[in-house]
Amino acid sequence: LTTEDRDHLKGAKADLLRFLRPGAVYAQPSFAQRRLWFLNRLDPENTAYHIPITLSIDGAVDHARLCGSVKAVVERQESLRTRFANLAGQPVQVVWPAGEVEVPLIDVSGGTDAEVSQRTAGRSGHAFPVEPLAATCREYSARQNQAGQGDALEQGLAYWEDTLAGANPVIALPIRKSRLEAGTEEASRHLEVALSTSVTDAVHRFCRDRTVTPFEVYSAALAVLLGRYASQDDVTLGVPVDGRDDQGLEATVGFFTNTLALRVRLEEAATFDTVV
Repeated sequence: LTTEDRDHLKGAKADLLRFLRPGAVYAQPSFAQRRLWFLNRLDPENTAYHIPITLSIDGAVDHARLCGSVKAVVERQESLRTRFANLAGQPVQVVWPAGEVEVPLIDVSGGTDAEVSQRTAGRSGHAFPVEPLAATCREYSARQNQAGQGDALEQGLAYWEDTLAGANPVIALPIRKSRLEAGTEEASRHLEVALSTSVTDAVHRFCRDRTVTPFEVYSAALAVLLGRYASQDDVTLGVPVDGRDDQGLEATVGFFTNTLALRVRLEEAATFDTVV
């Protein structure tokens, strides 16, 4: 180790001790994980990427089998055992080994433990067979970091620098509050629009006649609408993509999402067909 390396390790000693655990595996994070880590460091109180889900299950709960099922999922999916350490200002994946999983059970229906056991007695359960994962998040991150180096990285950067050169960084909509003034909760609200059957049928006919997808049509319509309200002839849309180009990632739990920038130059378009 160089003197600089030793200084970095000394500075990160507290973080390393907090995450050290026998059997843990350390790895580079993926590009998507780096983005989330950076956003968390930038605004630790921001919960925009927290998506809680509540499930309602009817019937008696076999607590032992429930714990066993959750444990099996956690053992199979490394991302559910992954934490991130700050090593000299850079994120590091820390994958903890599988262990016991506690699933708290609060009985709000009344009855003693013996009565609950009696109600669930005789119920049989079978382990659900699952195939081994084709790739873990850690393996995906390693491949991505290896591929995103050298000429491939330079070519990618050159493409996006050229594509977004001179683009408007913000769509100047006539709104009362900016995103920063509105706060995370208000800014993260979404608008649902229900289209009539006649409109969707017309869109599908438009797509068939021009060999395009509904996504392309709706994106073009949104760009035209935003451009008109903002009085801009250059609009860039942020479109989330799942990032699971590899079919082997379909069963892997993890954050692969990316945001693709779609730049639409409206000044070059005389008709909506041209925009599409």
